[in-house]
Amino acid sequence: MTKACTQCGKCCTNSNYMGSLRATGEDLLRWRREGRWDILQWCGVLGKADNPLAVLWVHPDTGVEKKRCPFVRKIPRTNKYNCRIYDTRPQVCHDYVPFASGSICE
Repeated sequence: MTKACTQCGKCCTNSNYMGSLRATGEDLLRWRREGRWDILQWCGVLGKADNPLAVLWVHPDTGVEKKRCPFVRKIPRTNKYNCRIYDTRPQVCHDYVPFASGSICE
């Protein structure tokens, strides 16, 4: 049985984990359909327009990958974090299994 997420924020703020994230073509196409330019501006798009892939989270002004997700926010006066794009988060985030072998959860 898998443990539920505790909102520790480790997956969203760990620089080693963040540096390995990619958005799928389906993610990119969905965000375009949704008009989520706030998310798309943080994607370093690779590949062809009909089969895109993107490196996440690339600063729109500098082109440098961020060390943490730009959409995670610490909940004031707690040790918990909240995702501002949870309902349309990338597939890689959706597929993350808290407390699985090799995870970075607390």
